[in-house]
Amino acid sequence: MGMPEPLSADAALVLTELVTNAVRHAFARADGRINVGWRRAGGDVTIWVRDGGGRTGMPHPRVPGPTEPSGRGLAIVEALAEQWGVRTDDTGTTVWARLVSAPQTAAS
Repeated sequence: MGMPEPLSADAALVLTELVTNAVRHAFARADGRINVGWRRAGGDVTIWVRDGGGRTGMPHPRVPGPTEPSGRGLAIVEALAEQWGVRTDDTGTTVWARLVSAPQTAAS
């Protein structure tokens, strides 16, 4: 069974934002790659992107000016995800987000 449409659309957008941030702001891992993964558990999906670490420090949402063409990625992730965070170690940085499916209501 696939993911409900609202959850799959949100998951696709979150994944796009995390990968874009990794490509724009981070180094590739030692093997030249950025790794992407996800896990479904019940109605939740957790998405993660692992890269070689940021050029500008730890990832964090920013508040761009109204005419800036970029800078909203993590704010979008923060708005759509139930939780998100960053893990770092000697080999890189992982940014993850957990999205929760809205409860299904019975049609009346």
